[in-house]
Amino acid sequence: MLHYGHLLHLQKAKEYGELLYVSVTKDEFVNKGPGRPVFPENERLALVRSLWFVHGALLVSSSLEALKAVEPDVYVKGEEYRGKLLKEDLDYCERKGIKIVFTREKTYSSTKLLHFYESQRV
Repeated sequence: MLHYGHLLHLQKAKEYGELLYVSVTKDEFVNKGPGRPVFPENERLALVRSLWFVHGALLVSSSLEALKAVEPDVYVKGEEYRGKLLKEDLDYCERKGIKIVFTREKTYSSTKLLHFYESQRV
């Protein structure tokens, strides 16, 4: 579910390079529980591609797949992922000389937003 926190993160990520490529996780690899993802992958991909500052977006099964497909100069993740990156991603970035940076923009939880909206239904 694309929300304002994602927008803030992506805008900040764009500051780290000329081009911004965004990976969107394929439906079958979204592990957020029942009823997720809320929107199917083709709709999530279309939303990301519609952002004027996004140069390209791709569907992936994993972050490593995205890294291998794009081979970026900089890999940008939100601050909430600091210390939580997968070892294979870290190893790949180190081997390829890819700089890893973390944005510190305001974050939102899609799960909490969904629970809030569900609780507001009459």
